[in-house]
Amino acid sequence: MMTQMKRMSMALLAMVALAATGCGPSPDAVCDKMFSLAEAELGAAAVKAAVGEKSECVKNEARRKEMQGFIKYKDNNECLMNASSWTAVKACGEKK
Repeated sequence: MMTQMKRMSMALLAMVALAATGCGPSPDAVCDKMFSLAEAELGAAAVKAAVGEKSECVKNEARRKEMQGFIKYKDNNECLMNASSWTAVKACGEKK
């Protein structure tokens, strides 16, 4: 009985730890960040012109997240989500 309680406690602890670390940014958040950086560097008009591209971006990011798995996806996008410019995003790719 005590062993079963320990197992259940460990499983619950593992689930809480996984929930706390999260699975990284959502595809929507990644695309929002990319469009935000584009707007900062290219202006609002350029982003408005590409408004139809956001849904395609979200679809591609969702596919990428599924293919890579959430841990790798999270690691790959952590730098992007912290970037303040496209130069910083480019540096993210060079770090690997």
